[in-house]
Amino acid sequence: ILGLEKSKEETTYLFIDSPGGSVFDGLALVNYLQTTDKKIVCIAKYAVSMAHAILQSCTTRLGTVSNLLMQHRVTSRAEGNSLQINDQAQTMIRLQFFMDVMESARIGISVEEFVRRATNNWTTFGSESVSENLLDGLVTVACSPVLYTKETRKEVRSLFGSGTIVTNGCPLIPAVVERDNR
Repeated sequence: ILGLEKSKEETTYLFIDSPGGSVFDGLALVNYLQTTDKKIVCIAKYAVSMAHAILQSCTTRLGTVSNLLMQHRVTSRAEGNSLQINDQAQTMIRLQFFMDVMESARIGISVEEFVRRATNNWTTFGSESVSENLLDGLVTVACSPVLYTKETRKEVRSLFGSGTIVTNGCPLIPAVVERDNR
Protein backbone atom coordinates (compact mmCIF):
# COMPACT_ATOMS: atom_id res chain seq x y z
CA ILE A 1 0.00 0.00 0.00
CA LEU A 2 2.78 2.41 0.88
CA GLY A 3 4.60 1.66 -2.37
CA LEU A 4 1.45 2.28 -4.38
CA GLU A 5 0.72 5.48 -2.50
CA LYS A 6 4.27 6.82 -2.96
CA SER A 7 4.21 6.25 -6.72
CA LYS A 8 4.26 9.48 -8.71
CA GLU A 9 3.31 7.70 -11.95
CA GLU A 10 -0.01 8.49 -13.64
CA THR A 11 -0.69 4.76 -13.87
CA THR A 12 0.78 2.23 -11.45
CA TYR A 13 1.06 -1.47 -12.30
CA LEU A 14 0.62 -4.10 -9.60
CA PHE A 15 1.86 -7.56 -10.64
CA ILE A 16 0.03 -10.35 -8.79
CA ASP A 17 1.68 -13.76 -8.44
CA SER A 18 0.19 -15.08 -5.21
CA PRO A 19 -1.52 -18.12 -3.67
CA GLY A 20 -3.45 -15.75 -1.40
CA GLY A 21 -3.10 -15.29 2.32
CA SER A 22 -4.68 -13.50 5.23
CA VAL A 23 -8.18 -12.22 4.52
CA PHE A 24 -7.77 -9.33 6.94
CA ASP A 25 -4.42 -8.22 5.49
CA GLY A 26 -5.83 -8.58 1.98
CA LEU A 27 -8.87 -6.48 2.85
CA ALA A 28 -6.54 -3.60 3.76
CA LEU A 29 -5.25 -3.65 0.17
CA VAL A 30 -8.79 -4.10 -1.22
CA ASN A 31 -9.92 -1.05 0.76
CA TYR A 32 -6.99 0.98 -0.56
CA LEU A 33 -7.64 -0.06 -4.17
CA GLN A 34 -11.34 0.80 -3.88
CA THR A 35 -10.80 4.22 -2.31
CA THR A 36 -7.70 5.62 -4.02
CA ASP A 37 -7.97 8.13 -6.85
CA LYS A 38 -4.87 6.60 -8.45
CA LYS A 39 -5.19 4.48 -11.57
CA ILE A 40 -3.88 1.06 -10.61
CA VAL A 41 -3.67 -1.62 -13.25
CA CYS A 42 -3.27 -5.15 -11.90
CA ILE A 43 -1.62 -7.84 -13.97
CA ALA A 44 -2.28 -11.35 -12.69
CA LYS A 45 -0.06 -14.31 -13.37
CA TYR A 46 -1.37 -16.41 -10.48
CA ALA A 47 -4.18 -14.98 -8.32
CA VAL A 48 -5.74 -17.44 -5.91
CA SER A 49 -8.00 -16.93 -2.91
CA MET A 50 -7.42 -13.49 -1.35
CA ALA A 51 -5.22 -12.52 -4.32
CA HIS A 52 -8.29 -13.13 -6.52
CA ALA A 53 -10.34 -10.71 -4.39
CA ILE A 54 -7.55 -8.13 -4.60
CA LEU A 55 -7.47 -8.50 -8.39
CA GLN A 56 -11.21 -7.81 -8.57
CA SER A 57 -10.64 -4.51 -6.71
CA CYS A 58 -8.24 -3.09 -9.29
CA THR A 59 -9.11 -0.26 -11.68
CA THR A 60 -8.14 -2.45 -14.63
CA ARG A 61 -7.71 -6.23 -14.40
CA LEU A 62 -5.25 -7.77 -16.83
CA GLY A 63 -3.73 -11.24 -16.91
CA THR A 64 -0.76 -12.89 -18.48
CA VAL A 65 -1.64 -15.16 -21.39
CA SER A 66 -1.06 -18.14 -19.08
CA ASN A 67 -2.82 -16.71 -16.01
CA LEU A 68 -4.35 -19.02 -13.43
CA LEU A 69 -7.11 -17.60 -11.24
CA MET A 70 -8.99 -19.41 -8.49
CA GLN A 71 -11.55 -18.41 -5.90
CA HIS A 72 -13.07 -20.47 -3.10
CA ARG A 73 -14.88 -20.02 0.21
CA VAL A 74 -13.06 -18.30 3.10
CA THR A 75 -11.21 -20.77 5.32
CA SER A 76 -10.35 -20.25 8.96
CA ARG A 77 -9.25 -21.92 12.17
CA ALA A 78 -11.21 -21.31 15.36
CA GLU A 79 -9.95 -21.53 18.93
CA GLY A 80 -11.55 -21.07 22.31
CA ASN A 81 -14.68 -22.26 24.05
CA SER A 82 -17.87 -23.09 22.14
CA LEU A 83 -19.27 -19.55 22.43
CA GLN A 84 -16.02 -18.00 21.17
CA ILE A 85 -15.87 -20.46 18.29
CA ASN A 86 -19.49 -19.63 17.40
CA ASP A 87 -18.68 -15.89 17.45
CA GLN A 88 -15.68 -16.47 15.17
CA ALA A 89 -17.81 -18.55 12.78
CA GLN A 90 -20.47 -15.82 12.62
CA THR A 91 -17.77 -13.24 11.85
CA MET A 92 -16.42 -15.41 9.04
CA ILE A 93 -19.93 -15.85 7.61
CA ARG A 94 -20.43 -12.05 7.54
CA LEU A 95 -16.97 -11.56 6.07
CA GLN A 96 -17.65 -14.17 3.38
CA PHE A 97 -20.92 -12.44 2.46
CA PHE A 98 -19.13 -9.07 2.17
CA MET A 99 -16.56 -10.59 -0.18
CA ASP A 100 -19.21 -12.46 -2.19
CA VAL A 101 -21.15 -9.23 -2.78
CA MET A 102 -17.98 -7.28 -3.68
CA GLU A 103 -16.58 -9.83 -6.13
CA SER A 104 -19.89 -10.80 -7.76
CA ALA A 105 -20.70 -7.13 -8.44
CA ARG A 106 -17.30 -6.57 -10.08
CA ILE A 107 -17.61 -9.73 -12.18
CA GLY A 108 -21.22 -8.97 -13.12
CA ILE A 109 -22.96 -12.08 -11.82
CA SER A 110 -25.44 -12.62 -8.99
CA VAL A 111 -24.20 -13.37 -5.50
CA GLU A 112 -25.89 -16.76 -5.72
CA GLU A 113 -24.06 -17.58 -8.96
CA PHE A 114 -20.75 -16.46 -7.48
CA VAL A 115 -21.28 -18.66 -4.40
CA ARG A 116 -22.23 -21.62 -6.62
CA ARG A 117 -19.05 -21.25 -8.70
CA ALA A 118 -16.68 -20.56 -5.79
CA THR A 119 -17.96 -23.38 -3.57
CA ASN A 120 -15.70 -25.91 -5.30
CA ASN A 121 -12.61 -23.88 -6.24
CA TRP A 122 -13.69 -21.82 -9.27
CA THR A 123 -10.58 -22.00 -11.45
CA THR A 124 -9.96 -20.29 -14.79
CA PHE A 125 -6.94 -20.24 -17.07
CA GLY A 126 -5.75 -18.00 -19.91
CA SER A 127 -8.43 -16.48 -22.14
CA GLU A 128 -11.15 -18.26 -20.15
CA SER A 129 -10.51 -15.70 -17.37
CA VAL A 130 -11.50 -12.93 -19.81
CA SER A 131 -14.61 -14.73 -21.11
CA GLU A 132 -15.72 -15.29 -17.47
CA ASN A 133 -15.24 -11.50 -16.88
CA LEU A 134 -12.58 -12.05 -14.20
CA LEU A 135 -10.12 -10.06 -16.35
CA ASP A 136 -10.51 -7.14 -18.72
CA GLY A 137 -7.84 -8.43 -21.10
CA LEU A 138 -4.61 -10.37 -21.60
CA VAL A 139 -1.07 -9.05 -21.89
CA THR A 140 2.34 -10.47 -22.57
CA VAL A 141 4.81 -9.72 -19.80
CA ALA A 142 8.56 -10.16 -20.19
CA CYS A 143 11.74 -8.83 -18.63
CA SER A 144 14.38 -6.89 -20.49
CA PRO A 145 17.36 -9.08 -21.50
CA VAL A 146 19.70 -7.28 -19.07
CA LEU A 147 17.62 -8.42 -16.08
CA TYR A 148 18.08 -12.08 -17.00
CA THR A 149 21.85 -11.74 -16.52
CA LYS A 150 21.56 -10.36 -12.97
CA GLU A 151 21.52 -12.72 -10.02
CA THR A 152 21.40 -12.31 -6.25
CA ARG A 153 22.59 -15.00 -3.84
CA LYS A 154 21.79 -15.04 -0.13
CA GLU A 155 23.16 -17.61 2.31
CA VAL A 156 20.56 -18.93 4.77
CA ARG A 157 20.77 -21.22 7.77
CA SER A 158 17.92 -22.74 9.75
CA LEU A 159 17.08 -25.75 11.89
CA PHE A 160 16.34 -27.60 8.67
CA GLY A 161 19.75 -27.03 7.11
CA SER A 162 21.60 -24.40 5.18
CA GLY A 163 21.70 -23.27 1.62
CA THR A 164 21.58 -20.39 -0.78
CA ILE A 165 18.53 -18.58 -2.11
CA VAL A 166 19.20 -17.53 -5.70
CA THR A 167 16.98 -14.88 -7.26
CA ASN A 168 17.13 -13.64 -10.80
CA GLY A 169 16.99 -9.97 -11.79
CA CYS A 170 13.76 -10.80 -13.62
CA PRO A 171 11.02 -11.03 -10.97
CA LEU A 172 9.03 -13.33 -13.26
CA ILE A 173 11.48 -16.15 -12.54
CA PRO A 174 10.88 -17.90 -9.20
CA ALA A 175 13.69 -18.03 -6.63
CA VAL A 176 15.71 -21.23 -6.40
CA VAL A 177 17.06 -22.77 -3.21
CA GLU A 178 20.43 -24.50 -3.54
CA ARG A 179 20.92 -26.82 -0.59
CA ASP A 180 24.23 -27.14 1.17
CA ASN A 181 24.67 -30.93 1.47
CA ARG A 182 27.43 -30.79 4.06
